[in-house]
Amino acid sequence: MPVRRRGPSQSEDPRRCTTTPEPAPGPARRRFLGDAPVEPAAVRGPILASWRRSSDYRVDSEALNAPYVDDLDFQGALVHAASPVLDHLHDELPDQPVSVVLTDHRGYVLERRTGRPELRDHLDRVCLAPGFGYAERFVGTNGIGTTLESGQATFVYEQEHFTGPLIDLACAGVPIHDPITGELAGVLDVTCFAQDAGPMLKAVAVGAARGIQERLLNHGSANDITLMQEYLHASHRSRDPIIALNADVLMLNRKAQQVLGAQDQVRLLEHLRDSPRQRPMSGELDLPSGTRCRVYARQVPGREAGTVARIHLLAPAADLMISSAPTGPLPGIAGSEPLWRHCCRAVEGHRARNAWICLEGEPGTGKSSLLRAVCRANRPDRHVRVIAADEVGADRDWWERTRSELLERQGPLVLRAVHRLSTPKLTELSCLLDEVKAANPALWVAATIDPGVVPGPALHGLRALFPQSVQVPPLRHRIDDLEAIANHLLRQLTKRPESAFSPEALHLLKRRHWPGNITELREVVREVTGRTRSATITAADLPPQCTSQSRRVLTPIESMERDAIVTSLDEAGGNRARAARSLGISRATIYRKITDYDIGDRTSSGPSRRRRS
Repeated sequence: MPVRRRGPSQSEDPRRCTTTPEPAPGPARRRFLGDAPVEPAAVRGPILASWRRSSDYRVDSEALNAPYVDDLDFQGALVHAASPVLDHLHDELPDQPVSVVLTDHRGYVLERRTGRPELRDHLDRVCLAPGFGYAERFVGTNGIGTTLESGQATFVYEQEHFTGPLIDLACAGVPIHDPITGELAGVLDVTCFAQDAGPMLKAVAVGAARGIQERLLNHGSANDITLMQEYLHASHRSRDPIIALNADVLMLNRKAQQVLGAQDQVRLLEHLRDSPRQRPMSGELDLPSGTRCRVYARQVPGREAGTVARIHLLAPAADLMISSAPTGPLPGIAGSEPLWRHCCRAVEGHRARNAWICLEGEPGTGKSSLLRAVCRANRPDRHVRVIAADEVGADRDWWERTRSELLERQGPLVLRAVHRLSTPKLTELSCLLDEVKAANPALWVAATIDPGVVPGPALHGLRALFPQSVQVPPLRHRIDDLEAIANHLLRQLTKRPESAFSPEALHLLKRRHWPGNITELREVVREVTGRTRSATITAADLPPQCTSQSRRVLTPIESMERDAIVTSLDEAGGNRARAARSLGISRATIYRKITDYDIGDRTSSGPSRRRRS
């Protein structure tokens, strides 16, 4: 089958067979590794982009460091569907110097079929064998990893590989997608020695991948297929938002994606998963955005129950469009993602009505900064008084001074982290605010509190004075705002309006989970400004904890789902079976999502301990 040639086809169309040689990439690779500029004509664009990613990942260009994992799903649906296709290719090419490789969606090798012993031995030496990972972040430019990064079929020839041990090979990788969900399931890669590479190598890979996808559809879960059919039927019959889900599949029509924010979607999913399965799950529901809807849901028959729901929004469409309008910029803070805009609008509305509010959110999300920004935008001439929990005094003089101040105060008051106050201080503060609220109606007070605090009687009494609450989203739920926030913090610290992070640096930052939220990001920016005085911050300027991340960027829905799994694992002491039962999903599903979301071992975390105040 192979037809010898000097380089890969310049066409990305696998049906185009040409033996026209391309410029040899060897000199371009040497220039790139030597930090010399590379002319665009010297190497194909996708390869140059992959070299840059490999450099950002700090891949060793001289030694291959493929990790090994022994708990892969070697008996899963992908392997089951692919095995006959791989066997057929192997039988068709018994004496050819070609190897057919199947990987999972992260680039770990699941199966390999190899024709000649010399090629098999060579692939063993470069760890292109079951259990080893071939993502770009591990081994640089190659047919598997570069296909995963680009999402497209990729041909990599000889010295187009980033790391030296692979330059004797040529490989063609093609992504395999789940035909029902559309999600990436794995990669089909065809590899041979570079001297044996033919123009049809990529065509073979494309054909094999198509065959695997067809078998995935034929062997797909009958429950998933039935759910998809019911979802399509409901979408064709109604213009309302439609949601369909079971333990493994979630589908939303375009209307649902357009009019339902991320938090509204999560609330609806919780409602549908928590509702009884024995009867229609219809009823009215209040969503976090303030919209009220009526849910018409029914169970889809099958061994594992699924649900299809039509969401009828009770608010007029015009009102929904107004509520989606972006809020004006607030002084001193950055962000325009819908979750953040909704939060800002809610705080501004309560401030305009002088309604006391409580802001809830994880530490470091910018709760106090948001309150100060809203107050400055409303009345820039009024000073914002901020009292942190550790500033609340225990002596009678402090309470008398504070009482006198608040009875006369016209500007707003922000109480930070009230959940940290002791029971006596909470009781004293509640009595003081109750008096001030009646005597000084012009005073506006806002409090901040962290999530996960079970309120005792004292905190519950204080919360009663704040009838309104607003949720501040964590940074990982508004990851599209990271560029604006990071550049805003950078310009604050450098005092240079032209300072900015490069696209490569931002890509790495967006991969982080950011448990410390904006406070953690601020510390990273502070560390970066101590490393370089350049106006443009590159990936090389980032601290190691930012460049070592390998997880893909999650959507807000995926990030919220990840949080729910982490919480359930913590509450179950790391027991995945118990966590799966508490979430109402199968063990196979939680195992897959733990891998997909890069959730580490939670056994040592134990059940979460929530403070009582």
